[in-house]
Amino acid sequence: MQALHRPSSRMSFGVVTDDEDLARVITGDFAAWRVFLHPTQRAVAERPIYRGPFRVSGGAGTGKTVVALHRTAYLMRTSPAARVLLCTFNRPMSARLETDLASLLSGEHMQRVDVLGVDQFAHKVLSRAGRRPTSILGDREELALWEEALPVVTDVRNPRITAAFLKDEYRYVVLAHGVGSEETYLAVPRRGRGLRLDRAQRRQVWQMIQEFSSLRRQSGRTTYAQIAADAAEVMADPGALPECRYDHVVLDEGQDLHPAHWRLLRAAVEPGPNDIFLCEDGHQRLYGQKVVLSHLGIETRGRSRRLTPELPHHATDPGCLARGAAGRPDRGSGRREREHQRVSKRSERSGAQTAWVSRS
Repeated sequence: MQALHRPSSRMSFGVVTDDEDLARVITGDFAAWRVFLHPTQRAVAERPIYRGPFRVSGGAGTGKTVVALHRTAYLMRTSPAARVLLCTFNRPMSARLETDLASLLSGEHMQRVDVLGVDQFAHKVLSRAGRRPTSILGDREELALWEEALPVVTDVRNPRITAAFLKDEYRYVVLAHGVGSEETYLAVPRRGRGLRLDRAQRRQVWQMIQEFSSLRRQSGRTTYAQIAADAAEVMADPGALPECRYDHVVLDEGQDLHPAHWRLLRAAVEPGPNDIFLCEDGHQRLYGQKVVLSHLGIETRGRSRRLTPELPHHATDPGCLARGAAGRPDRGSGRREREHQRVSKRSERSGAQTAWVSRS
């Protein structure tokens, strides 16, 4: 039995320790199937110490979310008093993560984990600080306010300064760096913005930003980016809101977070070993521009790992296992068998070991 616990064996086998786990696997319960990690994933998820923020990247289907779940579970089991924030891009994703995490942890452990979308966490911070957020401006409504702010400067010196440009300038420069004055804006770096602004142009942009802020306050509404920035300012005080601070932060789907989100997460955990563990896929970015994390106090140079598909998908498909275990017909078995033969030949040449579940 000891041989089954070797990394090379875990590439082909998962060890089931009780009848309940076996029943879940046989019935094709995908959440239960996630107790089985490929050795390369396990090595990342269960490494005892990362001496600072660690970044996991990889394409779709490489197991980033599974690694995030198991990293959270590992931290809870090995740190008896630790509090962990498991965070993701939005509320529906966080609900799914919480369900999957509950299949890996006991109820006692789950009491020490907060599973939240990043905007949920920002709302939580402001609510606990007595600053309950107002209603949210949609993207089109926000852009319309920027259009209203443009005419405050009658002789715009650059035609590329548009409402869309201003919206992103505010998000990726002003809110990213917590800029609160014209003097600070004139000096703040604008790396990655794609349009150089001289000092006079920056002054014009700042006038428009001030007008937008005034219009937004008059409307009694705000934006998700503004909420995250306001929450980050609250958390910048080390003594504020201890109930919103954590020993570890684990993040899934980090590619779509904007700078104020990162500022908030950085403030939620003290810098140190195992502070931030983030998973992302830059090729799946849906919103905005790439964020340079080192500019926001999250340095991952020398601490990163890119996941790649180690096994063919159907080799880890719980439905495939369930069909084989129950002896039910598998309509795709012919196609999979042909693929099995092709991959087996490649595996023999490379020395790889691959798990295959065939129909009984």
